[in-house]
Amino acid sequence: KLCADEQAAPAPTPAPTPTPTPTPTTAPTSSPGDAVWAVDGPCPIDESDAECVTSTSYPRDYGSRESCTMTLVGSETRYLAVDRYEVEEGYDFLTVGGRQFEMRMAGGAIEGPITWTSDESITAGGWRICARRTITTSTTTTRTFVPGSWFIDGPCEAVVEDGKQCVTSPNFPEPYENNQQCSLSIYGGMTKYLDVGYLDEASGYRADSLLMGGEELSHHDNGRAVGEITWSADSLTSVGGTWKLCAIDSPRQEPGTWDWTGPCVLDPADSECIMSPNFPESYGEGDQRCSMWIYGGETRYLEIVRMDMTTGFPPLFMGGKPVFENRENEVIHPVLSWNAATTGTDSVWKVCARRDF
Repeated sequence: KLCADEQAAPAPTPAPTPTPTPTPTTAPTSSPGDAVWAVDGPCPIDESDAECVTSTSYPRDYGSRESCTMTLVGSETRYLAVDRYEVEEGYDFLTVGGRQFEMRMAGGAIEGPITWTSDESITAGGWRICARRTITTSTTTTRTFVPGSWFIDGPCEAVVEDGKQCVTSPNFPEPYENNQQCSLSIYGGMTKYLDVGYLDEASGYRADSLLMGGEELSHHDNGRAVGEITWSADSLTSVGGTWKLCAIDSPRQEPGTWDWTGPCVLDPADSECIMSPNFPESYGEGDQRCSMWIYGGETRYLEIVRMDMTTGFPPLFMGGKPVFENRENEVIHPVLSWNAATTGTDSVWKVCARRDF
């Protein structure tokens, strides 16, 4: 016996539609909608990174007779990063800060417009420049650019500390290895002054050298960084030599003035003169010593105002030799030194650094 049920069977419940997996996105270098560059000319802003501008047709060759002007939008400080720069040398070039671009200028703060021109003949692979918010260090093989300061060839290391851009010997503060060399210079002739943060002169053999302008650098060369600074370590065993140099925007003090360590004091009536503690009275007992030099490496001549020799020997040495009266008018170099333990408590002294003699 078969019967027909008038109530229809319930429709099956449909399977739920799966929620689509969202496509991952990469955070843009600049916030959406933020304009970094204003460009007058055919040079395009990089579609993948709004902080960057390229030559036309990049990474293919750019065209002839091109001209662009690129200016930062807003007042935020930005630093120049250069990913590539292949142009016809001397004829096609970027101009940065009014000067024809060189790779050593990469990393500096961007000030004013950057322009691009190409002539009517040979073209090349082009360029890509970016305006970054932070200073970073980039390295290509053994060539290092410390933005805003150093251009380094070799294994010497770049560090930024306390707002200073510094370079150290390899493996600092540990001893460096043998058979290494570096050359350092300041970007594009920028005016920078040295702050010699550390220099272990007592370590290493004399054949290991740190030179500026061909002359040995010392703790006391805190003046303007001029020309190339070179460092080399020979094949002999190192006994702990290390160093650190920093580039600062202005000198710590007026070049040509006294700089010193220890209790010696400037004459309050004549800042060109330095004297023993408590001058003209005895400086008393105790282990007292000073090292004195001319800041900035400028030429100054020694004037001996007073030099008491209660032990029969002068209380000051210069370049490791005693300062007798016949050394007056000599150039003060490299360092004057005083040690109370070897001169007696009454060997008071006063000397001056004069521009002329």
